[in-house]
Amino acid sequence: MDTEHLHNHLVVNSVSFQDGKKLHQSAADLQAHRMANDKICVAHGLEILPPPQKQVKQKRMGTREYRSAAKGESWKFRLINTIDQCMRCAASKEEFISLMESEGYQVRWTDSRKNITYTTPKGMKCRDDRLHEEKYTK
Repeated sequence: MDTEHLHNHLVVNSVSFQDGKKLHQSAADLQAHRMANDKICVAHGLEILPPPQKQVKQKRMGTREYRSAAKGESWKFRLINTIDQCMRCAASKEEFISLMESEGYQVRWTDSRKNITYTTPKGMKCRDDRLHEEKYTK
């Protein structure tokens, strides 16, 4: 009754009162708790939450990269800006690759590879999942 809408909380004592051992739960254990909770809610005609969306893990920007970007000296941010410009103009994958190549970048984008790999005009390589935003991934 801590909000306007009906909901529940699962409270777990993570340390056993019998032997003092700590409870360790895996992601599968937590999913099993949620499924049991959802089953109870459905049985009583209550709404359940939609399944959570799987989030793409993104690499955080390091201190050196942040300082370089702040000074306007980041090759990676120049790459990101070029990708943004080419994405705005391209109507297809092939056109995007052609526009990137006209800017001096090599693009390795094949169906058999998990990631897109960019090579800058100065030879620096970067995978799409290192560009800090999901919109740059394959």
